[in-house]
Amino acid sequence: MSTVPTSPIWTAWVEQYRSHRASYIGATWHWQPHEPGLILTTYTGGRVEFSHARDLSFLLDVSERLQESLAAARDQVAAELAHIRPVMPREDQPWSSLAAEFDLHRTLLAVAAGEAEVNPARVAPPGEVAVIRQICDRLAICNPIIVAWELWQVVTLWQAAADTLDDLLADLLLELALADDELLAATVGRLRPAAAAGLIRRQRAMRGEPGDPRRVPDQWRGWSHNDRRWSRISQVEADRNMDNPYVRWQRGLPLVAN
Repeated sequence: MSTVPTSPIWTAWVEQYRSHRASYIGATWHWQPHEPGLILTTYTGGRVEFSHARDLSFLLDVSERLQESLAAARDQVAAELAHIRPVMPREDQPWSSLAAEFDLHRTLLAVAAGEAEVNPARVAPPGEVAVIRQICDRLAICNPIIVAWELWQVVTLWQAAADTLDDLLADLLLELALADDELLAATVGRLRPAAAAGLIRRQRAMRGEPGDPRRVPDQWRGWSHNDRRWSRISQVEADRNMDNPYVRWQRGLPLVAN
Protein backbone atom coordinates (compact mmCIF):
# COMPACT_ATOMS: atom_id res chain seq x y z
CA MET A 1 0.00 0.00 0.00
CA SER A 2 1.15 3.52 -0.75
CA THR A 3 1.90 5.61 2.32
CA VAL A 4 2.66 8.98 0.68
CA PRO A 5 0.93 11.00 -2.05
CA THR A 6 1.82 9.94 -5.57
CA SER A 7 4.57 12.04 -7.14
CA PRO A 8 3.45 14.19 -10.11
CA ILE A 9 6.45 12.83 -12.02
CA TRP A 10 5.35 9.25 -11.35
CA THR A 11 1.81 10.03 -12.50
CA ALA A 12 3.07 11.63 -15.71
CA TRP A 13 5.50 8.80 -16.45
CA VAL A 14 2.84 6.15 -15.90
CA GLU A 15 0.43 7.94 -18.21
CA GLN A 16 3.10 8.20 -20.89
CA TYR A 17 3.94 4.51 -20.47
CA ARG A 18 0.29 3.51 -20.82
CA SER A 19 -0.06 5.58 -23.97
CA HIS A 20 3.15 4.03 -25.27
CA ARG A 21 1.70 0.54 -24.87
CA ALA A 22 -1.49 1.65 -26.57
CA SER A 23 0.45 3.11 -29.49
CA TYR A 24 2.69 0.11 -30.09
CA ILE A 25 0.31 -2.77 -29.22
CA GLY A 26 2.17 -3.69 -26.09
CA ALA A 27 5.75 -2.71 -26.88
CA THR A 28 7.80 -1.10 -29.62
CA TRP A 29 10.15 -4.08 -29.76
CA HIS A 30 8.68 -7.52 -30.46
CA TRP A 31 10.43 -10.88 -30.68
CA GLN A 32 9.27 -13.98 -32.54
CA PRO A 33 8.89 -17.60 -31.32
CA HIS A 34 11.93 -18.85 -33.26
CA GLU A 35 14.34 -16.36 -31.71
CA PRO A 36 14.99 -18.08 -28.35
CA GLY A 37 16.07 -21.16 -30.28
CA LEU A 38 18.45 -19.09 -32.37
CA ILE A 39 20.00 -17.66 -29.22
CA LEU A 40 20.45 -21.12 -27.78
CA THR A 41 22.12 -22.51 -30.91
CA THR A 42 24.66 -19.67 -30.88
CA TYR A 43 25.80 -21.04 -27.51
CA THR A 44 25.74 -24.69 -28.59
CA GLY A 45 27.61 -24.10 -31.83
CA GLY A 46 24.55 -25.03 -33.85
CA ARG A 47 23.96 -28.33 -32.06
CA VAL A 48 20.33 -29.25 -31.41
CA GLU A 49 20.59 -32.98 -30.61
CA PHE A 50 21.89 -34.25 -27.28
CA SER A 51 21.75 -37.91 -26.32
CA HIS A 52 24.87 -38.85 -24.33
CA ALA A 53 25.86 -38.47 -20.70
CA ARG A 54 28.87 -36.41 -21.79
CA ASP A 55 26.43 -33.84 -23.20
CA LEU A 56 25.26 -32.97 -19.69
CA SER A 57 28.49 -31.22 -18.81
CA PHE A 58 28.41 -29.36 -22.14
CA LEU A 59 24.85 -28.18 -21.52
CA LEU A 60 25.76 -27.04 -18.00
CA ASP A 61 28.53 -24.89 -19.52
CA VAL A 62 25.99 -23.43 -21.96
CA SER A 63 23.58 -22.76 -19.08
CA GLU A 64 26.19 -20.81 -17.12
CA ARG A 65 27.01 -18.60 -20.10
CA LEU A 66 23.36 -18.09 -20.98
CA GLN A 67 22.49 -17.14 -17.41
CA GLU A 68 25.26 -14.53 -17.41
CA SER A 69 23.76 -12.89 -20.49
CA LEU A 70 20.30 -13.05 -18.92
CA ALA A 71 21.69 -11.37 -15.81
CA ALA A 72 23.29 -8.68 -17.97
CA ALA A 73 19.88 -8.00 -19.56
CA ARG A 74 18.29 -7.69 -16.12
CA ASP A 75 21.06 -5.31 -15.08
CA GLN A 76 20.03 -2.99 -17.90
CA VAL A 77 16.48 -2.95 -16.53
CA ALA A 78 17.90 -2.30 -13.07
CA ALA A 79 19.71 0.79 -14.37
CA GLU A 80 16.33 2.24 -15.31
CA LEU A 81 14.76 1.12 -12.03
CA ALA A 82 17.34 3.25 -10.25
CA HIS A 83 15.90 6.31 -12.02
CA ILE A 84 12.30 5.26 -11.33
CA ARG A 85 12.53 4.42 -7.65
CA PRO A 86 12.98 8.00 -6.32
CA VAL A 87 9.64 9.11 -7.85
CA MET A 88 7.61 6.02 -6.95
CA PRO A 89 5.06 5.97 -4.15
CA ARG A 90 6.53 4.67 -0.91
CA GLU A 91 5.18 1.16 -0.38
CA ASP A 92 5.16 -1.57 2.22
CA GLN A 93 6.15 -3.95 -0.57
CA PRO A 94 8.75 -2.26 -2.78
CA TRP A 95 8.12 -2.22 -6.53
CA SER A 96 4.45 -3.15 -6.17
CA SER A 97 3.16 -0.16 -8.17
CA LEU A 98 5.57 -0.65 -11.06
CA ALA A 99 5.11 -4.42 -11.05
CA ALA A 100 1.35 -3.92 -11.34
CA GLU A 101 1.88 -1.69 -14.37
CA PHE A 102 4.19 -4.30 -15.93
CA ASP A 103 1.89 -7.22 -14.98
CA LEU A 104 4.75 -8.88 -13.12
CA HIS A 105 5.26 -10.17 -9.61
CA ARG A 106 7.14 -7.49 -7.69
CA THR A 107 9.89 -9.93 -6.68
CA LEU A 108 11.08 -10.07 -10.31
CA LEU A 109 11.87 -6.36 -10.21
CA ALA A 110 13.30 -6.62 -6.72
CA VAL A 111 15.64 -9.41 -7.83
CA ALA A 112 16.74 -7.42 -10.89
CA ALA A 113 17.52 -4.36 -8.78
CA GLY A 114 19.20 -6.36 -6.01
CA GLU A 115 21.37 -8.51 -8.27
CA ALA A 116 22.63 -5.51 -10.21
CA GLU A 117 23.67 -3.87 -6.96
CA VAL A 118 25.38 -6.77 -5.18
CA ASN A 119 26.41 -9.07 -8.04
CA PRO A 120 26.41 -7.36 -11.43
CA ALA A 121 26.87 -9.50 -14.52
CA ARG A 122 30.42 -9.98 -15.78
CA VAL A 123 29.55 -9.99 -19.48
CA ALA A 124 28.31 -7.40 -21.96
CA PRO A 125 24.52 -7.11 -22.31
CA PRO A 126 22.81 -8.81 -25.24
CA GLY A 127 22.91 -6.90 -28.51
CA GLU A 128 19.14 -6.36 -28.37
CA VAL A 129 19.70 -3.90 -25.52
CA ALA A 130 21.51 -1.44 -27.81
CA VAL A 131 18.75 -1.78 -30.40
CA ILE A 132 16.08 -0.95 -27.83
CA ARG A 133 18.00 2.02 -26.46
CA GLN A 134 18.35 3.38 -29.99
CA ILE A 135 14.61 2.93 -30.54
CA CYS A 136 13.81 4.70 -27.28
CA ASP A 137 16.17 7.57 -28.14
CA ARG A 138 14.09 8.19 -31.27
CA LEU A 139 10.71 8.21 -29.52
CA ALA A 140 8.96 11.57 -29.31
CA ILE A 141 7.96 10.84 -25.70
CA CYS A 142 10.03 8.58 -23.48
CA ASN A 143 10.87 8.13 -19.82
CA PRO A 144 12.62 5.50 -17.65
CA ILE A 145 9.41 3.47 -17.18
CA ILE A 146 9.03 3.11 -20.95
CA VAL A 147 12.70 2.18 -21.35
CA ALA A 148 12.50 -0.35 -18.50
CA TRP A 149 9.39 -1.92 -20.06
CA GLU A 150 11.03 -2.21 -23.47
CA LEU A 151 14.20 -3.67 -21.94
CA TRP A 152 12.08 -6.18 -20.03
CA GLN A 153 11.14 -7.62 -23.41
CA VAL A 154 14.81 -8.56 -23.83
CA VAL A 155 14.69 -10.28 -20.46
CA THR A 156 11.66 -12.30 -21.56
CA LEU A 157 13.47 -13.32 -24.77
CA TRP A 158 16.59 -14.51 -22.99
CA GLN A 159 14.53 -16.16 -20.26
CA ALA A 160 12.71 -18.07 -22.99
CA ALA A 161 16.08 -19.29 -24.28
CA ALA A 162 17.08 -20.35 -20.77
CA ASP A 163 13.76 -22.17 -20.33
CA THR A 164 14.34 -24.02 -23.61
CA LEU A 165 17.72 -25.14 -22.30
CA ASP A 166 16.09 -26.41 -19.10
CA ASP A 167 13.73 -28.42 -21.33
CA LEU A 168 16.74 -30.02 -23.00
CA LEU A 169 18.42 -30.81 -19.70
CA ALA A 170 15.31 -32.27 -18.10
CA ASP A 171 14.52 -34.40 -21.16
CA LEU A 172 18.07 -35.71 -21.37
CA LEU A 173 18.24 -36.52 -17.64
CA LEU A 174 15.02 -38.49 -17.86
CA GLU A 175 16.13 -40.27 -21.04
CA LEU A 176 19.49 -41.29 -19.59
CA ALA A 177 18.12 -42.26 -16.14
CA LEU A 178 21.65 -42.24 -14.71
CA ALA A 179 22.42 -43.65 -11.30
CA ASP A 180 23.60 -41.08 -8.77
CA ASP A 181 27.27 -41.99 -9.14
CA GLU A 182 26.97 -41.97 -12.94
CA LEU A 183 25.41 -38.50 -12.86
CA LEU A 184 28.16 -37.14 -10.62
CA ALA A 185 30.83 -38.65 -12.87
CA ALA A 186 29.24 -37.34 -16.08
CA THR A 187 28.99 -33.80 -14.72
CA VAL A 188 32.24 -33.88 -12.72
CA GLY A 189 30.20 -33.26 -9.58
CA ARG A 190 28.58 -30.11 -10.95
CA LEU A 191 25.03 -31.48 -10.91
CA ARG A 192 24.12 -33.39 -7.78
CA PRO A 193 21.23 -35.88 -7.80
CA ALA A 194 19.00 -33.69 -5.60
CA ALA A 195 19.58 -30.67 -7.85
CA ALA A 196 18.85 -32.76 -10.97
CA ALA A 197 15.62 -34.03 -9.44
CA GLY A 198 14.61 -30.48 -8.56
CA LEU A 199 15.33 -29.26 -12.08
CA ILE A 200 13.18 -32.02 -13.57
CA ARG A 201 10.37 -31.39 -11.11
CA ARG A 202 10.28 -27.64 -11.79
CA GLN A 203 10.59 -28.05 -15.54
CA ARG A 204 7.80 -30.60 -15.79
CA ALA A 205 5.51 -28.52 -13.56
CA MET A 206 6.09 -25.29 -15.50
CA ARG A 207 6.77 -26.55 -19.03
CA GLY A 208 5.49 -30.11 -19.32
CA GLU A 209 6.70 -32.89 -21.57
CA PRO A 210 7.86 -32.60 -25.21
CA GLY A 211 5.00 -31.28 -27.33
CA ASP A 212 3.43 -29.30 -24.49
CA PRO A 213 2.28 -25.89 -25.85
CA ARG A 214 3.86 -24.20 -22.83
CA ARG A 215 7.23 -24.96 -24.41
CA VAL A 216 6.50 -22.75 -27.41
CA PRO A 217 8.21 -19.38 -26.76
CA ASP A 218 5.72 -16.51 -26.70
CA GLN A 219 6.34 -12.90 -25.77
CA TRP A 220 2.62 -12.39 -25.13
CA ARG A 221 1.39 -15.72 -23.79
CA GLY A 222 -2.22 -15.37 -22.67
CA TRP A 223 -2.58 -11.87 -24.12
CA SER A 224 -4.76 -11.09 -27.09
CA HIS A 225 -3.73 -8.50 -29.68
CA ASN A 226 -5.97 -5.90 -28.02
CA ASP A 227 -5.41 -6.90 -24.40
CA ARG A 228 -1.70 -6.29 -24.49
CA ARG A 229 -2.24 -2.61 -25.37
CA TRP A 230 -2.88 -2.02 -21.66
CA SER A 231 -1.52 -3.29 -18.43
CA ARG A 232 -4.28 -5.09 -16.58
CA ILE A 233 -4.35 -2.37 -13.94
CA SER A 234 -4.79 0.40 -16.53
CA GLN A 235 -7.56 -1.58 -18.22
CA VAL A 236 -9.46 -1.91 -14.92
CA GLU A 237 -8.98 1.75 -14.02
CA ALA A 238 -10.00 2.98 -17.46
CA ASP A 239 -13.07 0.74 -17.54
CA ARG A 240 -14.08 2.12 -14.15
CA ASN A 241 -13.72 5.72 -15.30
CA MET A 242 -14.89 5.68 -18.90
CA ASP A 243 -16.25 3.43 -21.62
CA ASN A 244 -13.22 2.03 -23.42
CA PRO A 245 -9.51 2.83 -22.98
CA TYR A 246 -8.92 2.54 -26.72
CA VAL A 247 -11.59 5.18 -27.33
CA ARG A 248 -9.90 7.41 -24.74
CA TRP A 249 -6.55 6.97 -26.46
CA GLN A 250 -8.04 7.76 -29.89
CA ARG A 251 -9.53 10.95 -28.47
CA GLY A 252 -6.19 11.99 -27.00
CA LEU A 253 -7.52 11.61 -23.46
CA PRO A 254 -5.65 10.14 -20.50
CA LEU A 255 -6.34 6.43 -20.12
CA VAL A 256 -7.45 7.07 -16.56
CA ALA A 257 -9.78 9.99 -15.94
CA ASN A 258 -8.75 12.39 -13.17
